[in-house]
Amino acid sequence: MGAAVCRRGHVLTDQLRPDRLEDTLVTPRCKECGGRVLTACPTCRRRIAGDLFVPGGITFATPAAPSFCDGCGAAFPWASRDERIMELENALDEEGVADADLAIIRVQLELLRLGDASEKDERKSWQTIKARAGAVFMNERVQNLVFSLANTAIRHELGLPPA
Repeated sequence: MGAAVCRRGHVLTDQLRPDRLEDTLVTPRCKECGGRVLTACPTCRRRIAGDLFVPGGITFATPAAPSFCDGCGAAFPWASRDERIMELENALDEEGVADADLAIIRVQLELLRLGDASEKDERKSWQTIKARAGAVFMNERVQNLVFSLANTAIRHELGLPPA
């Protein structure tokens, strides 16, 4: 089954069935926050995973929205900073960064994950990640992830395009 979730992570339903007419009645905006409602991954268009359908089964509670697409692995818009860092780590691993460089990158990502680094230390971490990732750092997927994690000044120093 699929789910309808707003961009802030409010689950409207986790029981979307494309073969049922009433599923087309999902509102375009969230009643809790007014955010746009998604029923598919913005990256790959796969349905957002919902409840497991068991004929005759009863669901008592709506589960939390999934943080990642089960098709492409992209983090959904409501994913936390920590989850976006996980996505970046996955992307660097999948794009073929050498294991030795990945080990150093993981240390830097852990420092960023803690969220208490000074801006100077954060800059150093991002510079190390860029140097160790090599050409992979400049691919679109990785740049989009870094763009969602680093502030404007750091993005400029890393040579990323402006917003």
